[in-house]
Amino acid sequence: MKNKNTKFHAFFKNVIVLIFLLNYVFSISAIEVKVKKAGRLKKVLLKEKIDRIDSLTIIGEINGTDILTLKKYEIEYLDLRRCHIIKGGKVYFKNKHEKKKTENNVLSSYIFDNDFRSLKSLVLPETVTTIENNFYTCKLESIFVTNANIKIENRSDFQKLHVILDSEDMLSYFGFLSDIGILRGKISREKTKFSNNIKHIVLYPDVTTIEDSTFWKCNLLSSVEIRGCIDRIGNNVFQECRSLRDIQIPYGVKSIGNYCFKGCISLSNLNIPETVSEIGISAFEGCESLVRLDIPNGIKRIEKSCFKDCASLQNLNIPETVSEISISAFEGCESLVRLDIPNGIKRIEKSCFKDCTSLQDLYIPETVSEIGISAFEACKSLSDILFPKRLLVIKDQAFYNTELTDVKLPNSLIKLGNNVWNGCPLKTIRYPENIKDIGENNFSSMSDLSIFMDSDERPEGFIIPGRYTTMYIPDGSLESYKEWLDDLYIVDTKNPVVRTIDLNNNFNRKSLRYADTLKVQGSFNVYQLESVLEEMRMVKCLDLSAAKYVISQSEIESARKQFLQEEERKKDSKEGSELIGLIASGVSLYADFCMDPLTGMITKFFANEVKKSMDEDVKENKPKVFWEDTVKNKFILKPEILQIKNLQSIYLPVGIDHLVVHDVNGENRISLHFLELPLESVDIKDSNVQLIIPENYKSYILNSSEWDDQINKIIYKYEE
Repeated sequence: MKNKNTKFHAFFKNVIVLIFLLNYVFSISAIEVKVKKAGRLKKVLLKEKIDRIDSLTIIGEINGTDILTLKKYEIEYLDLRRCHIIKGGKVYFKNKHEKKKTENNVLSSYIFDNDFRSLKSLVLPETVTTIENNFYTCKLESIFVTNANIKIENRSDFQKLHVILDSEDMLSYFGFLSDIGILRGKISREKTKFSNNIKHIVLYPDVTTIEDSTFWKCNLLSSVEIRGCIDRIGNNVFQECRSLRDIQIPYGVKSIGNYCFKGCISLSNLNIPETVSEIGISAFEGCESLVRLDIPNGIKRIEKSCFKDCASLQNLNIPETVSEISISAFEGCESLVRLDIPNGIKRIEKSCFKDCTSLQDLYIPETVSEIGISAFEACKSLSDILFPKRLLVIKDQAFYNTELTDVKLPNSLIKLGNNVWNGCPLKTIRYPENIKDIGENNFSSMSDLSIFMDSDERPEGFIIPGRYTTMYIPDGSLESYKEWLDDLYIVDTKNPVVRTIDLNNNFNRKSLRYADTLKVQGSFNVYQLESVLEEMRMVKCLDLSAAKYVISQSEIESARKQFLQEEERKKDSKEGSELIGLIASGVSLYADFCMDPLTGMITKFFANEVKKSMDEDVKENKPKVFWEDTVKNKFILKPEILQIKNLQSIYLPVGIDHLVVHDVNGENRISLHFLELPLESVDIKDSNVQLIIPENYKSYILNSSEWDDQINKIIYKYEE
């Protein structure tokens, strides 16, 4: 008996709570009446002198007569929990086809019709066993079900209502509903697994606990109202609720569990109250519609993958209370533009801001001493960064595939990981004096990079250079960096790098790339020269003065073939000119004897002019002889020379008789140094070169017509 009374008191308490809630929402007053016998409601109300009712609770019995009485009042809230519907009374509804009277414990058809103009909320009797089709046609909005053992003839009637259940135990029976309220109890997965149709749910104050995985994969759930005092929202509670758009987390919640909102791809509106001090692992991972989020001041640690793949998150405030941001916490937040990392953070963990592709403005506090693996990888809009002065370590791929162009690392930095700068369009990078290890770096994609080393001692590490990677080291420290000479162009103003190769013997092809001066010995032809030029990168001075330029037999045969083709063309042209000249002579004679004087004179004039022109062509096209020496001693400089970025001067080989420079028009003028003259021919066309000629050849130059076109490009030098 005691348990029965306890249950009754609990129900009564819930009714009072519900009345209070409705009173708060609708601002109405509550009236309670007792009807001892059905059909006497009107008399009871008259006795109580009640002429206006907003909220009414009936205890006792009612029938059709009482239903007619209720229709006369503007009732918004009607509580029939402790009321019995019995058979009898007047017809409460009639039309052309039927007349309706009440039945025992039945919510009959049309019992709440349009005559209930104001009725919005209804509490069903505990004794109701059947709800007929179309039990309501008024503007009812919510209904409180007190008994799970009810036969419902038409479930669609309930789909239009907010249905409040007495406890979570009723969910298994009413799982077909889409808009549900739970009055009391603990909400668990065991109860909600039957409720995948839920779209909207309200948890009233007596719901004190939401257990782990409660609404996991409720794919239709779109909004949640939590009106109770809940300390914690457990693990996986709303995970994969892909339609969830709106949830109000109540004040008083202290923790949000692991994976709580993971995969809620429609969640766009969320306010985390200041009472929350803990947010779990991956709590909001994949909330791709979330635009703004304020993390409360009580949070000290942002857990692993907490906001990973929140692709629409644009505004994010991280409070100063946060002292740790874990692995992948904001990875994939591709709409995040600006971020201030709070003071007190000591490490930026692995992949923490990876794939934040819109991140442009970044503040890293002075407290940070370590940047983890791939921390800012693929932040494709990040072009500038100010590193903290206490930074000690940057780990592998930390800034891989960002837009950094100019990097200055702090003096505190000791170690860099591998591939930190891969995929960046770097132009300059300065390594500090105290750096010990720069890791393995691949700069091959960076077409023009300058590296500045402030340390006299070469750090550990390995560099794959781009085509024009230049490393500037402290003056006089070349000896320390000599191990990198074959892989980098190293600038030490006190120790310029001079290399010598012999083309007739084996040599290291890498040595062609990175030197200030490259001296070439031995014999070479045009093909060997082109091969050498392909390897060269940063040479300033190419010295060929100790080499002999020769022509291969294949080049001679090629030149002979071109010569013979030209001679054949000349022969054809000569024969054509002779024929036309002969015809012109005949026309001239015809004009003398067969035309009238005026016409003959004009015709003869034009015929003679044609004859003269053809005679000139015949003279120009007379046969020549191919001399191999004209090819053997011809030095040809082609545009490929321009691929050597730093090239400033070339010392020409001795023994050449002909110089040809075609289309060498780089940004920098190249100086061609002659050690001896004369030359039989010089053809430099419009190339951007200047000729450096020994002073003792000046008179020869001035007296030779061959040099007339180049005189403005000549500089004379005295012998050293």
